Amino acid sequence: MKKPVPCLSMKEAYMRLLFFCLIACTAISAFTQNALARDVSTTSQNASERGTQSGKTCPNAEKLEQICSSVNAMEPDDGPSPTYRYFYQRQVMEAACVDSENDSVEVRNEKIGRMWKAFENKELVCNSLQFDVPNGNIIKYAAMMNFDTFIRDVIRWNVNLNKVDAFDGRTLLDYLSFHIERTKGGEIEKKLKYYYGILRKAGAKHKSEL
Repeated sequence: MKKPVPCLSMKEAYMRLLFFCLIACTAISAFTQNALARDVSTTSQNASERGTQSGKTCPNAEKLEQICSSVNAMEPDDGPSPTYRYFYQRQVMEAACVDSENDSVEVRNEKIGRMWKAFENKELVCNSLQFDVPNGNIIKYAAMMNFDTFIRDVIRWNVNLNKVDAFDGRTLLDYLSFHIERTKGGEIEKKLKYYYGILRKAGAKHKSEL
């Protein structure tokens, strides 16, 4: 005769059910954590891919090499599509990792602004016998080169217009004011006053106003 199967007490049945629930919850939790980790990893990878250009982390200082020479010569762009009027425009866009086909104006300016802030004390300074500020702001340099398009571009890109150079202790407006006084009565004065006006309207300030 077969032995009767002993019946589980209510307490034993409850404990077994609780045990199986704990195992199931642990398995579900582990699965969820792994899935989240994969999602985070994928998101980070995608962000990293969006933040790189040609395998280099963005912003990319290497793209700004010889930009002062490009500004001085008003060098035209002869690079691949998309083409720009001047080579410095390509340098800025590539240094900031701008996607010219997909980035909105707001995204473009945000990227350029971050790049400009990162490099304005090193890569975006110029030295030249034609320029009276060693390691001076490239915008000051472009103004002295009478490069209208560059001045309009930095206004359009909404970059920092109020950097104070260590050598002369002047902002862009201070510098322009100084040279306006020195060139009174000449054609240069008119051009510098034009730059002063549009930069002032764009938010440029004197050092005393910062």
